[in-house]
Amino acid sequence: KREKMIATTIDSVLAQTFIDYELIIIDDGSVDNTAQVIKQYNDSRIRYVYQTNAERSAARNNGITHATGQFICFLDSDDEYLPHHLQTFYDFIKAKNFEDAFYYAPSILDSGAEKTTSLVYDGNQHHAVWAWHALLQNCGVCVPCTFLKENNFPPQFNVWEDMHLWLRLLVKNKFYQLPQPLAIVHFHDNRSINNMFETIDI
Repeated sequence: KREKMIATTIDSVLAQTFIDYELIIIDDGSVDNTAQVIKQYNDSRIRYVYQTNAERSAARNNGITHATGQFICFLDSDDEYLPHHLQTFYDFIKAKNFEDAFYYAPSILDSGAEKTTSLVYDGNQHHAVWAWHALLQNCGVCVPCTFLKENNFPPQFNVWEDMHLWLRLLVKNKFYQLPQPLAIVHFHDNRSINNMFETIDI
């Protein structure tokens, strides 16, 4: 249930200093007022797609099929971009001549009680090994659309499905780390990864 969070997420995209983008929102069978919140926005860059609940991999894969841009960035419904997120990625990728590569920026991790910064690649090991230990935040990922047309999120997994895809892409492609945090990850009681840990009996 994200009706109380989704507006902050959408607003952070609409507040971007870079304006040439499309915002594809996949509603994975919400049963609250999420749809009503989204439909209050009147912006031609927003594309709202509803699907019967099929979990995160299917939702992300669905969003990819609707994408028309050259690169795709990700943003979960409880996180937000800093205003310069897309512009910074664009400038960095342009400086690399729009090279097909895996681009990643760290995030601010906000637990409510404190704020920290996610790990930054130090170059001391292969980037795929580092990514596995760092547990990449989705809102820090920006990759060519062609990568995702050829490699889907695995629908058979409900946990770590994102890392499954990121690792497959990282072992095959060049990796570029942007230095500064470009998004905020909010940790809260309803965050799906928190709920997953609560169900594990160790």
